Amino acid sequence: MGAAMRKVVRALRAGYTLPSRPPWAHGLVCGIAVAVPLLVGALLGRPHEGATMALGAYLVAFGDASGIPYGARSRRLLRLTLFVTLGVAVGELVTPVPWLAVVVLGLLAVAGARWAWIGLPPVLGGVLTFFEGFHPEEGLRLPLTALGGLLLSVLVLAPWPTRRMRPLREAFDTAFERLADLIEAGAGDPLPDEQWQRLRRAASDALDDAKTAYAYYSAPTAALDRAPERLMQALVRVFDETVALRGLRSAAGEKVKSTAWRVALDRTMTAQADALRGLARGGGPGIPAEALAHAAGLAAETENVRARARAGRERLTASANLGQVLRSADRLVLAVRAAASLAAESVRFRPGLPRLPRPAWGWWGRGEGDHAVRLGAITAVAVAVMVGIHGDFGKWFVLTVLVSLRPTYGDTVDRVTLRIAGTALGSVAAAVLLALAPGPYTLVAIVFVAAAIGFALRAVSYGYWAIFSTPLVMLLSDYATPLGWEAAEIRVLLTVGGGLLALIGARLLWPHGERVRLPPRVADMLDAHAALARALAGQRVAGFEDLVDQAARAAGRVTESLDRLAKEPGGKAPEALRSAVAYAGRVRDDTLTLAAVQRASEAGSGRASGMLDAVADRLEGLAHAVRTGEEPPPADDLDEALEELASRVDTLAKRRRGELAEGRAEQMTSVRRELLFAAAAHPALRTLGADTVKLSAAISRGILSPRV
Repeated sequence: MGAAMRKVVRALRAGYTLPSRPPWAHGLVCGIAVAVPLLVGALLGRPHEGATMALGAYLVAFGDASGIPYGARSRRLLRLTLFVTLGVAVGELVTPVPWLAVVVLGLLAVAGARWAWIGLPPVLGGVLTFFEGFHPEEGLRLPLTALGGLLLSVLVLAPWPTRRMRPLREAFDTAFERLADLIEAGAGDPLPDEQWQRLRRAASDALDDAKTAYAYYSAPTAALDRAPERLMQALVRVFDETVALRGLRSAAGEKVKSTAWRVALDRTMTAQADALRGLARGGGPGIPAEALAHAAGLAAETENVRARARAGRERLTASANLGQVLRSADRLVLAVRAAASLAAESVRFRPGLPRLPRPAWGWWGRGEGDHAVRLGAITAVAVAVMVGIHGDFGKWFVLTVLVSLRPTYGDTVDRVTLRIAGTALGSVAAAVLLALAPGPYTLVAIVFVAAAIGFALRAVSYGYWAIFSTPLVMLLSDYATPLGWEAAEIRVLLTVGGGLLALIGARLLWPHGERVRLPPRVADMLDAHAALARALAGQRVAGFEDLVDQAARAAGRVTESLDRLAKEPGGKAPEALRSAVAYAGRVRDDTLTLAAVQRASEAGSGRASGMLDAVADRLEGLAHAVRTGEEPPPADDLDEALEELASRVDTLAKRRRGELAEGRAEQMTSVRRELLFAAAAHPALRTLGADTVKLSAAISRGILSPRV
């Protein structure tokens, strides 16, 4: 009991925390869209029509998403208006046959949960309409609902012609800032792995957000303008070279005696970070041109080390390593400069009209439809329970199920807790306000305030949203019903009942679905990372960034499963698997470093390819064991392969010394070419081998060992 109370307290504390600044302007727009129809209805003596239109605006606002590009948002709002109107029509059609409504509303809930482009608002509209009943005199319900949705859409999209590119610009600015943080972290003394990985994830997430924002624009604009796409490619190169530089810098630091190159590299990287921050603040393409000059100092220091190596005062391998650092730094500088030249052009305003969406239907993968079917089944049960009552208040029982039942049991507990608390507080507040100042204009004022504050807080706190949305929905859907203390008590009791049904459904129907999904996702992650090593073994560097993205997404799905597993009944995410995800991130970093080495080298190494194949074989064999439950294959001796490569580096260095003695210092001989690659690749391969071993061990502890 004590543990349960602690969970409730934690849910309440988290639910009423504001992690960021609410979008007050969006809330104000929603408040106006919902309150204006009520005010007009009160002035014209048609309060029911005003409430119907206001409810349409509310349901469309419920499904809206602020912060996405205006073109995509316009399509979303028009689609929501259509589907909400259809949902209301479905509710009207099934009203005369209550038991048919049980099936139809359940199926509607399945569709809303399974396909995001349908969503929950049409289901809410159908439920509210069904329980309100069909009244022939309200023949304008459907057009008024659509009109309310269109009013909300017009108000939200009013700034669209002049601010159409703003979300894309903001996404790119965030990416500039996060990449600048990552570059700056690569300068100076190396950060601890945990801190580096945190900055790396932030930069990767910012790039993903920018890609998503660009994807909204790409369909209508890609044929006319490729600047945003080219900017994305430049930013991906910045990310890849920054990650590669960290590994190359570490390898060079172990071999190069001189330290002046470190200072030059730090200045170069800091200048690039400042250049990106300048772009985020609206700087022009001239800023990176200044930063380009700092790379000249690094080139001079690299040439000094090269001269010292020829004179025997530095190791030849040190010169090779530092040469790789210089080439990677040059690619970073050029990528930043390309980003600067494309930044302004990529978010330039161009007139255009929104295009209709092309929804992707898709169907069920393994375990993907569990939540949709569960929500549909529990919704049908809730409607069936309330059919016998079929009163004005029965809808609160069903609505609580719809908005509280989540994909995991833990999330459902949190949502039910906040829903009950919010309903209790909101019902009491509405009853008190109406008792103090009854009348239609008081109702309009309450609706405006509740909508403005509620929709602003909804984006950052579900707890506050539950408080303000309760009187809002009560007043809109129960416009003709007195909101006294008795009504408030009934709503709270029905909310508690609906919450309990949602908890029962989450506990009984597929409560351990994530345990089924986790092993295949872990295997997919291993295969995706094996593909990285396999591509490098075959020296297939073209398109390597796409493989890295696929591997990162596979690791992200494992993290998502682990987070959900921790919220299942009795579930606990194995810490070994969380460690495995971290090691997978290091493997991606190692392969990015090796890819940078391969891009700068015309020759590869058979021994390096052999080791990369061994890494891929180990990961693929482990993935097969995870999928089938068989014993994993015996581990390869990666250390032996590394020793062979190190021996080859020493042999090449001796042969290169002989060429220098013969006066062939400036010739790009086959020995020099292979030495440049092998000397730079060996440190990266060493860390790749170590991280692969750690990844394999973590997977074995987290997945394979518990099966024994």
